[in-house]
Amino acid sequence: MRVAGVDSCRGGWIAVTYDTDDGTLTPRVEVSFMALLERLRDAVSIGVDIPIGLSESGPRRCDVAVRKVLGPRRSSVFPAPDPRVLFAPTWREAEAHSRGLTGKGISQQSFAIRRKAAEVNWAMQWESQDRVFEVHPEVCFWAMAGRRPMA
Repeated sequence: MRVAGVDSCRGGWIAVTYDTDDGTLTPRVEVSFMALLERLRDAVSIGVDIPIGLSESGPRRCDVAVRKVLGPRRSSVFPAPDPRVLFAPTWREAEAHSRGLTGKGISQQSFAIRRKAAEVNWAMQWESQDRVFEVHPEVCFWAMAGRRPMA
């Protein structure tokens, strides 16, 4: 059985698969998320460090819960971008558009991942939803540390 962890990278998407039968780790890079899903079609579970399921009605409950669990020192967990600002060409335009829509701006971190978030959310089909999941690596580290906030 194969499982995979995925993150965006400069060249597209990087995945590391783990084969539970022989204990091997295999890295790979694909240019697009769709190509990666095709390459990983036999993986039973794919964890992706990118927001899946974007909200137009305020912060996603999962992001709020993660920040609460990890504590105030974990600034690496930031709000997912509003889907209506994904295609703004500059951060200033996205910021202004977000403020006009929601009364709140968009962080530079959220702006930086907007195209990758759009790519993943566009690629998610019904058949992918039973094996492709959003993950927060910070939560994994928290769990491995005994469910305590990281120092």
